[in-house]
Amino acid sequence: MLTRRQFLKLGAAAGAGFVIPQALMDKVYAFNLLGQALPLNPMLLPKYIDRLPIMPLINATAGGTFHIEAKPTQHLPSSQMATVVAPTNPTYSATDFWSYRALSPTTSAGGIGSTYLGPSFVIKRGVLIKIEWHNNLKDAGGNPIGHPLPVDPSLHWAAVPASDNMMAPPQGGFPANFSYTLQRVPISPHVHGGEQAPGSDGGPDTWFTPNAQDVGPAWQYAGDVQGGGATNQHNLYPYSNGQPTATIWYHDHALGITRLNVYMGLAGAYVVTDAAAEPTGLPKITDVDSSGNPSDIPLAIQDRMFDVNGQLYFPALGINPTVHPFWLPEFFGDTMLVNGVIWPYLDVDPKAYRFRLLNGSNARFYELSIRNLATGLAGPTMKQIATDGGYLYNPVTHGNTNNQLVIAPGERAEVIVDFSAFAGQTLTLKNSAKAPFPKGTPANPNTVGQIIQFRVKAGTGTVFAFPANPLNPSLATFANTGVPTLGTTPSPAGLVRILTLNEIMGPGGPLEVLLNLTKWMAPITEKPKKGSTEIWKIVNTTADTHPIHLHLTQFQLVNRQAFNASQYMKKFTAANGMMAIDGMMNIDPVTGLARVYQEVDPTPYLQGKPVLPDANERGWKDTVRMNPGEVTTIVVKFGPIDGSPDYPYDCTAEPGYVWHCHIIDHEDNEMMRPYKLVP
Repeated sequence: MLTRRQFLKLGAAAGAGFVIPQALMDKVYAFNLLGQALPLNPMLLPKYIDRLPIMPLINATAGGTFHIEAKPTQHLPSSQMATVVAPTNPTYSATDFWSYRALSPTTSAGGIGSTYLGPSFVIKRGVLIKIEWHNNLKDAGGNPIGHPLPVDPSLHWAAVPASDNMMAPPQGGFPANFSYTLQRVPISPHVHGGEQAPGSDGGPDTWFTPNAQDVGPAWQYAGDVQGGGATNQHNLYPYSNGQPTATIWYHDHALGITRLNVYMGLAGAYVVTDAAAEPTGLPKITDVDSSGNPSDIPLAIQDRMFDVNGQLYFPALGINPTVHPFWLPEFFGDTMLVNGVIWPYLDVDPKAYRFRLLNGSNARFYELSIRNLATGLAGPTMKQIATDGGYLYNPVTHGNTNNQLVIAPGERAEVIVDFSAFAGQTLTLKNSAKAPFPKGTPANPNTVGQIIQFRVKAGTGTVFAFPANPLNPSLATFANTGVPTLGTTPSPAGLVRILTLNEIMGPGGPLEVLLNLTKWMAPITEKPKKGSTEIWKIVNTTADTHPIHLHLTQFQLVNRQAFNASQYMKKFTAANGMMAIDGMMNIDPVTGLARVYQEVDPTPYLQGKPVLPDANERGWKDTVRMNPGEVTTIVVKFGPIDGSPDYPYDCTAEPGYVWHCHIIDHEDNEMMRPYKLVP
């Protein structure tokens, strides 16, 4: 039988005629033809029927230990779903999702309506909390449930049982009865944007199934208590919460199936607060309007698809099915959900609101603006006050023509929207981003071109006045000159890395997407010194924009600059070839040693002048857009960004951290690399 390693190695040569054995391909086609229902036409789902739900809050500002379970849930994404799917499924009652839910203490409060998304943690900066994560993806009898979406075993993934994990010796490859489903689901919860110890980071290899029956190769390093077992103590993660006030979030991060687990619903908000740094006069969550809504509302935007039975639909045939039977380079849904509801509405007073926008989609970018669809006129502008890592120096205005708010998967943007001049109007948050971004298919104006409706009540508006003082005085230089507060000189000197974004192409399109042409399993090549400041020059050799995310740290954008991609790739190919480097199968025929990534300086190939960060990018970021045909330069401080001398934990400990593309379809197929801080 073909081993897993043999399968992957041969898969890279698919163009030369390699195919999955016919017995396995028969299962792929059977799944598609017999096992998967047809997708639902999104135009059958009426818009703006259901009120926007608001996630309940967990007040963790006093610290403590919290128990959060991942569990199967049922949820109505639309009150009209039953009527729409009745011809196919007359017994429909709800859609199956997975959710994070509070086991104890059950102090969550303030929610409005029903959502599959997890509760919103409210954290006080510098106050330690602990979260014990429970994998309760089980049925009513306590038995682990299978994954309802097709798991692609040709990827490097959190293989269950653990003995079949690619990091371990091959165990016979695909079993004869493999059905492309998964009977025990691994999870690895990650707080995205958090400063946390390596063992609390929820990395891709610290996964565990229910009752820790199967665990990942790095699980031994995770959590607060070693030993684990059925008590799940191994999954007790401390979070020191030292970063400045910001809207961050948590989601699953299990190796190779992140796209599937997040798609099922495993995500929630995590808000770090700091009274000493909070500007006065901004809308607050404690300010309640005439409809009972708070004036500070998270908006988690996600695109999804549904089938004709009312269940989640995820396409189950890859573009290179003889290599990767199910994996697609990007998933783009045709139905928009906000906070877990399809095309919701929100009644607002003619006053200002603070919206914490999160792009929780797999791959879709958004270009956002507000318009009155009935008149065609522009609605209110969005004044962005914060980005991934906290407040900007001053608000940045996003208009409705050539200055839309662009937000990539994984990014957050906090905006103030003042409805005071629009009393009595019905407004729509629109999306004009192409998919893939930036040169793909235009957004359908009747489906993914619309996101949420704001119904502004009649009456006299209350005009909002921004605070006179800067929101974040420490960013004055960056805001006014475009020069990061971290500067552009590495410390110690010379710490400049040349990194690349690459695609390996197959007959139907990308076979995999890579960082530095290097697979996840290859030895670690990025080993920053603790406390150092490095310059990373990231060369995008692909055709799409990639949102690159670094765990642990916030960083700052220096500039972007075009380069001659064809000439650069000639030099790059001469140095590295075009086969993915994994450190195990790629042996140099001359030296007999494993191939390693060779940096190729893009400086001789640069074109035009460097472009400084956009006004709303002149702050702390943990996810930034890397555009095609450009070299994007960031400056990274591998230490606390508030100037503290060190983290309150050993940041050099195992299992280290990762950096990756936050198009999670890419992340699941090799566009992720480990990095390790060293003393």
